[in-house]
Amino acid sequence: MYGLYYLFFNLYILGLGYDQEFLGVLASIPSLVSTIVAIPVGVVLPRIGYKRSLLVGTFFQMLALLGWVFLPEKATLTLASALLGLGSSLSGLSEWER
Repeated sequence: MYGLYYLFFNLYILGLGYDQEFLGVLASIPSLVSTIVAIPVGVVLPRIGYKRSLLVGTFFQMLALLGWVFLPEKATLTLASALLGLGSSLSGLSEWER
């Protein structure tokens, strides 16, 4: 689902003038954050509810994508990537747990 999206994301980041090293960092942050928060999210998930965590995770992903588009500075791009990882973990685990 995200294959074509990440192709355009790579071209977008390079088009902003950032180098390939920073692009690699941005591409790896969501996976790293998802891995780090997976166990705490799995523990908290039944308490907050699967529907709510799915909605919150999707909202975080939406905020991250909007942050990438409208706030293209290095710090905000990095923060948005971390938020995308958190949102992916919330959404993914809530779908998987049902």
